[in-house]
Amino acid sequence: MRCHHVLARWPMKTETTTPILVAPKYACLLLGVGNTHLYKLINQKKLDVVKIGKSTRITMESIRVLAGVQ
Repeated sequence: MRCHHVLARWPMKTETTTPILVAPKYACLLLGVGNTHLYKLINQKKLDVVKIGKSTRITMESIRVLAGVQ
């Protein structure tokens, strides 16, 4: 499943807030990868994951490190 359909709803960074955790669909949008590749990156420990109940969230810090952006 490609995640481009969420672009219109993506809450872009504002002057006051930057997300710490993002849902997998937003992470695949930011990285430009599909859902399957995103979970491969998670399984390879290249992305840090936080579980909140049944929900999976990915840290923005690990996304930035993987993308080479600080």
